[in-house]
Amino acid sequence: CDCHNDPGPCIAACLCFDCFLLWRVYKIVDRSRWLDIQILGRAGRDNACTVLLVLILLLIFDSYATEVSMKSAAKLTVHTDEHGKLVWNVQDNLRDPAAKAQAEAMLSIAFVLNLMFRYALFEAVSSRFRIPGDGIDLFKVCCCGCCTYLRMGRHVDRYHETCAYAARYS
Repeated sequence: CDCHNDPGPCIAACLCFDCFLLWRVYKIVDRSRWLDIQILGRAGRDNACTVLLVLILLLIFDSYATEVSMKSAAKLTVHTDEHGKLVWNVQDNLRDPAAKAQAEAMLSIAFVLNLMFRYALFEAVSSRFRIPGDGIDLFKVCCCGCCTYLRMGRHVDRYHETCAYAARYS
């Protein structure tokens, strides 16, 4: 993931990924000036907040799907009996097949939507900044969203710094 070259954002991602994600996506879109995102069309400085709004809606849906899934999952309770011994009690809430199916469907939809957004943004940044692919980009995007956003951010930041440096000294 090459986090040792960019420790600040990497630490921020570890501490609060949702806050990091909102900041990083906004900076990627804002500093890119323009990106052709397959799902959203052309995005850039003028409508970076629109991309951020879509991401916020995805995060809200993901949180809601997780909450529904957690409520339909098994619950573990620990208490002491009359002799003072610990008793573990597992209550299975997955007996209702409709609730289980709804929870699984919502989590699957949330995962696919987040993956589509991440891949669309990655493709837009890759084509805009000519990031060389190594044949397993889709695998990386699927398996580690944090690393994907860090990588995109590094490319956009370096391009932005190079342009600022060139404008200052030309």
